Amino acid sequence: MSLHPGLVRTEAVLRAAEHFDLTDSESPQFTGRAVAALAGDPDVIRLSGQVVRSAELAQQYDFTDVDGRRPGLSSTA
Repeated sequence: MSLHPGLVRTEAVLRAAEHFDLTDSESPQFTGRAVAALAGDPDVIRLSGQVVRSAELAQQYDFTDVDGRRPGLSSTA
């Protein structure tokens, strides 16, 4: 399985923030929450061979970013 985050607010992205629309960006912790949700799923093998988006996992496993939002739902990357 491959985990595909959206635009992550890393230090480099934040330094170049004037060049990005951060409206729907996600924190690094959001990706961590996706990994934690996957690690806690006893049936995670069903995702083997797939590319999964952190935003889709947030819906499936019912978690949010540190600010309470669910970024990435408006895009179809």
